[in-house]
Amino acid sequence: MEDWFERFRNGDDRAVEELFTLYSRGLFYLAMKIVLSEDEAEDIVMVAITKAWNHRTEFQNPANLYNWLKVTVKNDCLSKLRRGRTEAEFLNELRRLVGTTEGEEGALHFELIRIGGMDRVMEELRQLSPLQQNILILHYFEGKSLMEISRILNITQGGVYTNKHRAIAAIRGRLGDKEL
Repeated sequence: MEDWFERFRNGDDRAVEELFTLYSRGLFYLAMKIVLSEDEAEDIVMVAITKAWNHRTEFQNPANLYNWLKVTVKNDCLSKLRRGRTEAEFLNELRRLVGTTEGEEGALHFELIRIGGMDRVMEELRQLSPLQQNILILHYFEGKSLMEISRILNITQGGVYTNKHRAIAAIRGRLGDKEL
């Protein structure tokens, strides 16, 4: 059995980065074929990896884990399509309503947070580590992909992914899912 896989099963955070490096490209390609949106495909893959982390002790070997991830990504993509409008369609509608263009993602996300209680979200953002703050700002306010953030901050994509989701979980934990 591979070393990273044992470390992953035992809860080693660094093993998630190795899992990300090994499997994310194939999972992203699968998701892109279904949802046709880079951002949505990226998010679906990240959620699947988070789910795998939460169930890490249930996998017997890397092949079992990868097959589970593929099925999870495929099912999450199909669920996304069944729910109707994609996030891109939703954001396009919000852009029209708020009066921003596709290139003004920062303004749009700022407006969304303002509408939903920007002060509370910003207060929680300040409680995060500087790295997590930078990742959330680059992703949600500046519209950067995880790959771009990885290059900007000089950390692995797995590190960006892990910190992004831990930051979101921390904020959600303090605000509650309904407010975020």
